[in-house]
Amino acid sequence: MADQDFSPTPLQKLIVILLQRLQRELGAIELAKMLYLIDVERTRLLGASFTGEVYTRQAKGPLPLSFYDAVREMQGLEVRVTIKPSLGNSAYDKHCHSIGDTVRFDLALSPADELIVTRIVQRLRGRTPRELERMAYETEPMRRILQEEASSGTKHVGRKVDLADVTRDPKMAAWRANKAAEEIDAEYKAFLREEREEAQRILSH
Repeated sequence: MADQDFSPTPLQKLIVILLQRLQRELGAIELAKMLYLIDVERTRLLGASFTGEVYTRQAKGPLPLSFYDAVREMQGLEVRVTIKPSLGNSAYDKHCHSIGDTVRFDLALSPADELIVTRIVQRLRGRTPRELERMAYETEPMRRILQEEASSGTKHVGRKVDLADVTRDPKMAAWRANKAAEEIDAEYKAFLREEREEAQRILSH
């Protein structure tokens, strides 16, 4: 039920959507990489990220600056956090995030965002933390940082991960430039529906 006194940030909304749709525990690093990959994909297609967050390069990959504050504000309500021993080589306990019992806000997305989030969630479902790391590091912003780290011989922890480095989809960019904002969601949804139906026709023969 929506709470009139609580207005979530886009980051908080996306965190809850991921936890609800995946229905499994996600470590902080794992969850942060999923948020980043959705923001990269939305930037590629629509020219702006979903969350509007600034990401920084941390030891285990990109992290939204306000991630921990966003989770803390929802802890015990939308998000349940449990502490478990690390299964890897880390000396630190693992903070496991799962969906809570109370959601104080509407989780509905615009048609375009719904399609983007659904597609990325399907792509990420079942991925191991190592696979998510590889996917995040293969994006243009992280590749640029890794190249600079290789040249300098040092890890640039704390460095801003610049989503402006994401290569825009040229067809989508040109299409958006010639469309009013209210037209985009409906037409994009119809375009992807037709694309999906065509693929299903091909596979059925």
